[in-house]
Amino acid sequence: MNTHVDLSPWRGAAARPFAPSLERLRLQTYALMAICDLAIIMVSFMISGAVRSNNFLLPTAIRQALLLMPMFIVLAMYNRTYSAQALTRLSFAVSRVISAMMLATGLLLFVTFYAKVTEDFSRVAFTIGTALSILLMGVLRVFIARYVRANWGPGAQNVLVIDDGGPKVSTPNAYKVNAHDSMLNIEVGDPGALDRLGRCVENMDRVIVSCPMSKRKHWAFFLRAAGIDGEVVSEVARDLAAIGLRRHKDFTSMVVSARPLSLRNRAVKRLMDVSFAGLALLILAPLLVVVALAIKLQDGGPVLFVQRRMGRGNRFFGMYKFRSMTVAGSDADGVQSASRDDQRITPVGRFIRRTSIDELPQLLNVFLGDMS
Repeated sequence: MNTHVDLSPWRGAAARPFAPSLERLRLQTYALMAICDLAIIMVSFMISGAVRSNNFLLPTAIRQALLLMPMFIVLAMYNRTYSAQALTRLSFAVSRVISAMMLATGLLLFVTFYAKVTEDFSRVAFTIGTALSILLMGVLRVFIARYVRANWGPGAQNVLVIDDGGPKVSTPNAYKVNAHDSMLNIEVGDPGALDRLGRCVENMDRVIVSCPMSKRKHWAFFLRAAGIDGEVVSEVARDLAAIGLRRHKDFTSMVVSARPLSLRNRAVKRLMDVSFAGLALLILAPLLVVVALAIKLQDGGPVLFVQRRMGRGNRFFGMYKFRSMTVAGSDADGVQSASRDDQRITPVGRFIRRTSIDELPQLLNVFLGDMS
């Protein structure tokens, strides 16, 4: 397991990479996982054939396995069943293998139905084989996740932090190199320094450089030239809580905010709001009419009380409530909070406030889009 180690001083143009290539190990692990998954499918359906007809080589079960295997592999590669995240996060790995298996079985059922071969389709063998495959693949993921975390670190990636006099960077399970002690003086046109940098970042999945503002342009150039995933620490980005960069034709901007929901999710949310509020208003209409009449008959004043509130986009809107106070005592700006024995509250108002019925007109705000 990689630990947060300080490898400085690190000198010498002939020095070897101080980290093994986890990228190569990840690719080998993906291939091994795929082979094991295919073997699990075949063995599971052989067992299902034995359970079904006391025959490990039941033809229908073997055909099902052979048809299912290529479908599963294609879908598994598509949904990131074999990825770095699947090596370290057990919940992610299991959920991906389950989704790939279920999609593959659904596709197989669709194909067999339209090919009209369901008469040779053993439902018992298929169900047992599928369930056993998912179970064994899940167990395999448990062992892989434990092995990877114990031997490669929690991220299954090599991360290098180069300290060149910038802000302090605290990154667990990362290699650390001091640029000065390792003679990585990139400001000087020294081929030896470039070679040392190249050997230093070899086999690294991510390289994080912490340096002063004056050196960032140089480091960015050399990181791009090295062809690696490079990052430069920025205090400004941290102060602004930047979430990304956006490159335009004539300038580059720092993304500091984003909509909480996508367009599709906003549309679905709005549809739910309108449906719920509309249905609630329809069901509660008799109660709303009775309360409105009681307020009107009490003192002849307005039924609704509109109070200004801050809403979406930091914009004011008028929030509707049943009026529970006298007309003269109503406080639209909310300057004075109501107390338990507030003399401004009317008899009807006391009842609707105690039962929260005065809040029901806010369904109109939901329907109009002021609230959610």
